[in-house]
Amino acid sequence: AMTTLLHERGTLGLALATRAQITAAELAERARKLGRGSDPLVRQKIAQHTIEARALQLNGYRAVTAVKRNGIPGPEGSILKLMWSELNQRMTETAVDMGGPASQVGDGDGWKYQFLRSRANTIEAGTSEVLRNILAERVLGLPRSR
Repeated sequence: AMTTLLHERGTLGLALATRAQITAAELAERARKLGRGSDPLVRQKIAQHTIEARALQLNGYRAVTAVKRNGIPGPEGSILKLMWSELNQRMTETAVDMGGPASQVGDGDGWKYQFLRSRANTIEAGTSEVLRNILAERVLGLPRSR
C-alpha cells in the first residue's frame, strides 16, 4: 500500500506542479483585470507564488529522475504533495483576497470554490501534519513525535 501511494504521489507531482504554474499565471491576470497589478503587496505575493510553483516543478523533475534511476519512488512525492497543497491554499487565498468582499458572494469566476476546495487538498491523500511527521522521521531521521 505504501509503495502504491508513493508511486501515486510521485506521478501526480508533475501534474500538480504544472497546475500551480498555471494558477500563478492566472493570479497575475486576475490582478491586472481587477486593477490590483500595481499593488506592491499583491505583486510580492504573486511573485512568491510563482517562485514556489517553479520550485515545485523542479522537485517534480527530481522525483521522476529518481524513479527512472532507482525504479522506486522516494520521498519526493510526499514533499510534492505537501508543497502543492499548501501553495494551492495560499494562491487561492490571494485570489479571493484580491477580489475583496465581493469574491465571498457568488462564484462567477470559480475562485471561491477553489479557495474552499483547497482546504480539502491539505487533508486528502495524507494530511500536511502526517506528511511532515513522515518526512521528519524517514528523511531527516528525527525521533517520532509523541
